[in-house]
Amino acid sequence: MNTLYTRLLHTLPALLLAGGLAACARDDQSASNVMTAGSFDTAVSRSQAAARDAERTAAEAEAQAKEAREAASAATSGARAPAPAADKDELITAAVRARLKRQPALRGQPIQLYTAGGVVWLRGSVASDAAKEQAEQAASATDGVVAVRNRLDVRH
Repeated sequence: MNTLYTRLLHTLPALLLAGGLAACARDDQSASNVMTAGSFDTAVSRSQAAARDAERTAAEAEAQAKEAREAASAATSGARAPAPAADKDELITAAVRARLKRQPALRGQPIQLYTAGGVVWLRGSVASDAAKEQAEQAASATDGVVAVRNRLDVRH
């Protein structure tokens, strides 16, 4: 599975670049069969833009894949545990949620929680870097928490 994903991740930028080049060639050929200096510069610019877009898309896909692998790993480790571990995760989630509500800087912030195998995942957005740090510290200080994955975004 990982090798298929890795191949796809490495192939995606090349496919996007090839598509950009094909689009450039199609546009330029429809105007005339002779490539002028201006059309060449346009083709180069489009190719460079397509390459940048491909790199950005690949980086985003890689980040999402990494996050998905981490979530799957956390979920899988929790799934292997006996049923009481699921109950323990629910208790941890409730305790972390209560701690977050007691923090003035975090009240009313759209923070989602997920706990698997004692690993707490924080998602959503907060108003500042300090609020993001407070949320992580509150979660870390909760009994039963093994680790915290802080995926909170800071609104600027």
